Amino acid sequence: MQNKHLKVLAFALFLSLGLQVLSILLTSIGINETANQATLNQSILLMSWPKLITMFVIIAPLTEELVMRGLIMRYLLPKYPYLGILLSAYLFSSLHYTTKIIDTLLYLTSGFIFAFAYYKTNRLQIPIIIHASINFLVLIWIIYFR
Repeated sequence: MQNKHLKVLAFALFLSLGLQVLSILLTSIGINETANQATLNQSILLMSWPKLITMFVIIAPLTEELVMRGLIMRYLLPKYPYLGILLSAYLFSSLHYTTKIIDTLLYLTSGFIFAFAYYKTNRLQIPIIIHASINFLVLIWIIYFR
């Protein structure tokens, strides 16, 4: 991986972690827990570690990034880069069943971060790594610190 790609990866991971900390803070003061997250939290507590890792750290990020960045952005970037970024971030947010504006903004921001990482590197593995890393850290948080 090139130095430029590592810098984008580090920056996007930093932004994503900051977003997760914001989400945790909002939840801890009673402002926010996404409907998607509440459902996942209950499901997570009933699953084994191998199943959790397979579903939330491998399958979900891989599938979502292949569709959002691998198909949508790859097709739109050459002629309409901003449309590709906007559309992939919007669809990513829509996939997560948000019902409140704050939820939509959190997932939309995540979608923008993943799209930014792909746009800057043109390498699909970068947003996949970021997405999988964040999902893994969220799993750890839910299981051990909630």
